Amino acid sequence: MLSDILAKIWGFISENAMKVWAFIAVGLVAIITFFGLSTPGWLNDYTTTVPATSTTTTTTTTTTTTEAEPAIPAFSITVNLPGEAQITFTNLDAIEADLQLQNNIVITSTNSAGTVTDYTVTGLKLKDILTACGVDIGELDSSASVKVFSGSSGVIYDLDLIEADDTILATSYSSHAVDGVSGAVTDKTVGENAGDCPRMFPGNGVSTSSLFMKQVTALELFY
Repeated sequence: MLSDILAKIWGFISENAMKVWAFIAVGLVAIITFFGLSTPGWLNDYTTTVPATSTTTTTTTTTTTTEAEPAIPAFSITVNLPGEAQITFTNLDAIEADLQLQNNIVITSTNSAGTVTDYTVTGLKLKDILTACGVDIGELDSSASVKVFSGSSGVIYDLDLIEADDTILATSYSSHAVDGVSGAVTDKTVGENAGDCPRMFPGNGVSTSSLFMKQVTALELFY
């Protein structure tokens, strides 16, 4: 009788081996989990591992750039060189050529009435502008000159004025006028692009007011 029972049990196990072992494995996992034990390596064959799901968060940062004002205030003049096409020269060309603004250059003017005016000037050297346009200042001889135009009228700057470090195309200036008779002082400030800028100021100690050209529109080189 017992042998028949054992035979039936063995037959059931043989026919359902995978189910029996799976049942045993699940039971062992439950026991191990309950008691906090480590799972044997052989038992991993009967368990399913679910891959961990990772979540990636992408943060987009928007940067707003505020464009700075040009270091050299806006102006535009034409430059005429012998045998060359006319050049339009602007503050942006000056920036590209890395020209440096000259600051606090003091230039004195005396008019026909004897009034003396001191100008504090900010702007670009005439010779630097010509150099940026392709002129080799060192190759100019004593016959060279530049005509500075305001519209159709102009004045002549000789080589000494061309080469002077204080011959300035001003983008802004302030003036301090002293009356030659009474000594009274008048202060006036002209901001950049305020009607008569760019304005050419002759350097090299020249104080003749007729060479102080307002509203410069063009330069023409002769040699």
